[in-house]
Amino acid sequence: MSANTKKAEIEPRLLSMKELTKYTGLGQNKARIWAEEVGAVRRIGARVLFDKQAIDAALDTQRGEGSYES
Repeated sequence: MSANTKKAEIEPRLLSMKELTKYTGLGQNKARIWAEEVGAVRRIGARVLFDKQAIDAALDTQRGEGSYES
């Protein structure tokens, strides 16, 4: 690999509240409550972050549940 080759960008595993709301499309209150329900909350010191892998796993298990019908 040459020195000019760009390194792959690393995506963070933990999301801030702002990132969580953008990622899920939920508002802050609903996102926080839901993240607690699915076990995605990670506290590091005073920071509260949200585990993207736990969020993805929870969303994957919800496929087909509560389907929307017009």
